[in-house]
Amino acid sequence: MDIKTFPATVEVPVTNPETFLRGERSHGYRSFFDELQPTDRTSLEEELLAWLAHMQTQGGIVLEREATFAVGRARMSP
Repeated sequence: MDIKTFPATVEVPVTNPETFLRGERSHGYRSFFDELQPTDRTSLEEELLAWLAHMQTQGGIVLEREATFAVGRARMSP
C-alpha cells in the first residue's frame, strides 16, 4: 500500500477571551475544569482571562491546531 502523509497547521482566530474560555470548557478541557474545586476553578479562569486579554492587546488570540492527513491507495491484485 502506498501511503503519503501531509502535516497541516490551522490558525483559528478567537474574538475575545470569554469566547476562548467558553470553547475550551465545552469540549477538550471540560473535565479538567470540572474536577477543580469551585474556588480553584474561579482563580484559574480569572488568571486565564487576564492572560488572554493581554494576548488580545498584543495582536489577538489565535488557536493553532495541528493535524496529519494520510492518503493511501491499495494495490488490487487481478
